Amino acid sequence: MSSDGWEIYKDQVVAKSGQVTKETPSTKPILDRAKMQTVIDAVVANTVKADDQFTGAATQQLYEESQEQPELLEMLDAVLNYRATAEQYGFFRTYINAARQASKAQESE
Repeated sequence: MSSDGWEIYKDQVVAKSGQVTKETPSTKPILDRAKMQTVIDAVVANTVKADDQFTGAATQQLYEESQEQPELLEMLDAVLNYRATAEQYGFFRTYINAARQASKAQESE
């Protein structure tokens, strides 16, 4: 199964670079809040440039929700640092897709 340059093999996520993530990554986030905000801002800017503002808005929404839910911050940090488990990456994709669809539906109203 492939999505956005990721491959899932036997419950491991492989990034475009070929790096295989560990099934039980460290729970300590690599990025602090300020660095995470910088990364999120870059993601949003890149999605706007790519004419995919819904993905940027969904990512921003996930980041904002992670301020109150540490498990979301851990998951987002793991995805952005290419060390997400298959479960974390699956949740991320499901969340982003649902948020994108909600934004599209809201815009069309």
